[in-house]
Amino acid sequence: MSDNLKIEYTRCEAGWIDFTVKYDKTILNYTFSCIFDDPKYFIEWAEEIFQEKFSEYSSDAEGWSWYFDYDGMYLTISDSKNIDYEKKQRIKFKIEKNALCKEIYHSLKRFKSSGLYNPKEWECINFKKLLEKVYGTLDFAIDKLSEFSIEQIID
Repeated sequence: MSDNLKIEYTRCEAGWIDFTVKYDKTILNYTFSCIFDDPKYFIEWAEEIFQEKFSEYSSDAEGWSWYFDYDGMYLTISDSKNIDYEKKQRIKFKIEKNALCKEIYHSLKRFKSSGLYNPKEWECINFKKLLEKVYGTLDFAIDKLSEFSIEQIID
C-alpha cells in the first residue's frame, strides 16, 4: 500500500486553478474552471470517500474533463486530454482512503495559505457582504462611502 500521492496547486488566475498530481514518477497537470467547477466540490467528494461512499469525481475543464475514481482500495485518475476527447486512464494505484482524503484536504489548505489563492475569483460574495467585511456595518459603510466620489469608490 503506497501513500506517495502529492497534489500541489500551482496557479490561480483568470478563473483557473491549476494543479499537479504526483505519484511516484508520474506527474499529471489538471485545472479547475470557475465556469464549471469549484475545488470545494473536490473536498465534498473527499468527505464522501471518507464516509466510505466510494464514487467518481469529475471536473469539466472547458473542453476536456479529468476524473478521480476511488473504489475503497484503488484510485484511478483519468482525463479526456487527447485528440478525440475520450476518457483515458492515466494512473491507477492502491491507497488507503484516509491517506487520499488527507492529501486532498491538506493540498487545498496548503494552497490557500501559499499566497497563490485569489479568493476574488472563487468565493461568491455579494456587495452587502463585501461592505460589511470591509467596513463592519452597512451604516458605517454608507457614512464612509458617502464622503467619496464615484471614481474614488471604484478605485
